[in-house]
Amino acid sequence: MKYEKYKKGQNDLFSGIVLGGFAIAYLIGAAMIKIPKMLSASLLNASSVPKLWGVLLLILGIVLIVRGLRTMKAEKAAGNAPEKKSTSEAVKGFWADNRAVVEMFVVLLVYIALIQPVGFLISTFLFLFAEFNILTYKEDRKLGFSIIFALVCAVGIYVMFKYGFKMPLPQGILKGIF
Repeated sequence: MKYEKYKKGQNDLFSGIVLGGFAIAYLIGAAMIKIPKMLSASLLNASSVPKLWGVLLLILGIVLIVRGLRTMKAEKAAGNAPEKKSTSEAVKGFWADNRAVVEMFVVLLVYIALIQPVGFLISTFLFLFAEFNILTYKEDRKLGFSIIFALVCAVGIYVMFKYGFKMPLPQGILKGIF
């Protein structure tokens, strides 16, 4: 396609803006994680990893924005910029090209909203299960495998943090059971 690089620049710009906005919201949420007093002086606590991920996501968002703007500028200078589209056409095109990415962000936002009230174990299982199904082609999806793999990963991560690192994770509705 003649405008493929320009379109990639537009996608990078839009994805970077969405990722940057999400990273800021994620960092705000990570800053609100309650840390037990016994761990508050420690460098590693319940909010350390989420804050690290938030910073990394923000950096990646900025990189995408810069890369998108540079690509679009270079392609425009080379005469490879398409005619302007209406906003609805641009949104439909973006949705068709990036549906899985948008769905992943929505699932991640739901995960963040559920982790405190529902608990780490259940919300992580649901998050991983949803992500596996979003990222797998429909014809390759195996429901049983997705359930087992999400369960093993969620329990494994929970055990590693709770018993290995001695870091409490949100228990939510399972409080007192584990």
